[in-house]
Amino acid sequence: MAPPDKPETRAQDRFPRRVGDYTLESYLLHFADPTEAGPVVPDIPASATYRARDSAHLAELFQSLIMSDPERDQIIPEGAYGIYQRLGNPVEWQLARAFAMVQGGETAVVFSDGMRAVSAAVSICTYAGAEIICGVPAYGCTDNFFSGVMARDGREVHFVDVRDLDTIRRALNRRTRVIYCESVANPNMRVANIPAIKQIVAEENARRYPEEKITLIVDNTFPSPFSCWPNDVGPKLEEMIIVHSATKSITGFGSGLAGVAVIPWSYWKAMFLYRKDTGGSLPATEAHSLLTRSLKTMPLRIRRQVDTAGKLASFLDEHPKVDRVFYPGLPSFQDYDLARELLVDWDGNFSPGYMISFSLKGESPADCEGRGRELLDSLNQNSKLFTLAVSLGYVGTLVEEPTSGTHASMPDNEREAKGIPRGLLRLSVGLEDPEDLIRDLSLALSTARD
Repeated sequence: MAPPDKPETRAQDRFPRRVGDYTLESYLLHFADPTEAGPVVPDIPASATYRARDSAHLAELFQSLIMSDPERDQIIPEGAYGIYQRLGNPVEWQLARAFAMVQGGETAVVFSDGMRAVSAAVSICTYAGAEIICGVPAYGCTDNFFSGVMARDGREVHFVDVRDLDTIRRALNRRTRVIYCESVANPNMRVANIPAIKQIVAEENARRYPEEKITLIVDNTFPSPFSCWPNDVGPKLEEMIIVHSATKSITGFGSGLAGVAVIPWSYWKAMFLYRKDTGGSLPATEAHSLLTRSLKTMPLRIRRQVDTAGKLASFLDEHPKVDRVFYPGLPSFQDYDLARELLVDWDGNFSPGYMISFSLKGESPADCEGRGRELLDSLNQNSKLFTLAVSLGYVGTLVEEPTSGTHASMPDNEREAKGIPRGLLRLSVGLEDPEDLIRDLSLALSTARD
């Protein structure tokens, strides 16, 4: 198949998402098919370097990188995938096209993991003395990156509740260069008002010189590209980057690390050079092959996971021993109306995700925490289906306690202030039969202290 321009996103006819004559879901199954005779499944790139046809060709490859203008040409220069493995390879080029396609963006850069994508996105948009607005809560390593690495490098970081739009406006100044948020927050599931935040950035950037403009960076890992297209809601915004930990639902099988940044063409060269010149940012070649295969099944997996998560969340919401359930698909959830606007799958259906957080009733925060850990141990010891482990998007159901796991490095008082209460448990719902999951969870809850 010829490379697509990009998926159609006409407001009056957005669904199902399409690429030319095909639905995006059908096209995705064949995005890496050879245009000529060759392997149907791309080979794992094994060579560190590539042979040129002659000296003129090698010079042309390097000049394609030095002189390229991706914003003008809207194409990745040949030198990015035909010179040396640290620059890239043809399989990665296919992946970049595919990631842009499934997230409704212009192009993409693939990284060794999600935090490398975050680091690159923030680093190319800021400098010592710049200021950053970071939404809370955020993934624990992301929080550490902003409060530690960025602060030590001379960036001033303001942690704010991005659902309070006036707070964002008050935090803005002429040195602000990045607003960072998660579309669905890890781990309390709060939904960011992406359309409104985009409007704030667009209005602010209209008053700024090009070198002063703010970039909105959205971590879209929790809902996945199947369930949320930040580019497709609110005003058009040229200064926006969408990052993912591709290790999660994009890979889906828990067997490879990768990250991705979906970007406008105007950001490609800076991000490519950042990856080229910083060690450890390039994904393993084995990850290229894994992503090429697993990306094709992402819609099937997530559609099933979301359906099961809705049933599990409803069960928890009605259970007498459960205090609170944090799930965007529940009508009682505080961001439910916003979630219905933002979390929409490729067919136009409400797709509130496969992540659930909840807490048990207790006499105090410490008691809730103790009861939660007892439930985790009960599930881990007695259920075949619930795996006590961090990460998410895996085909099997994972359960953990953020305060002692993914967010353990944050001080207790900071976690509370950023919306992560003691005793909170986090579920990443897998592909198991929902009735089996409910049965095992019900049995574990039945043995919990009254």
